Amino acid sequence: MKLAIFDIDGTLTLGDGLGTRCFFSVFDEVFGEGPRQVVYVGDQPWDQRAAREAGAAFVGIGKGEPARRLQREGAQVAGDYLDAGLLLALLEEAVER
Repeated sequence: MKLAIFDIDGTLTLGDGLGTRCFFSVFDEVFGEGPRQVVYVGDQPWDQRAAREAGAAFVGIGKGEPARRLQREGAQVAGDYLDAGLLLALLEEAVER
């Protein structure tokens, strides 16, 4: 998904055939940005842990119990990608940290 509407130039997803462990090194190669310039958006606690270990910011996506799991680990969570206002606010906040 390319989030040009939010003035974000590059996106890379695990759906591109990457495992979480190599995600940040590939992102660096593709976009020339290290993990501190990345906001990782994920829906699982292991996504959040991968972001934390790499030094990247994290924003969660989810509802119900999946969202509560992420929140228990300290994530800010948007219900889904359709809540563009909240998602944009969380992305901006994550970038500022």
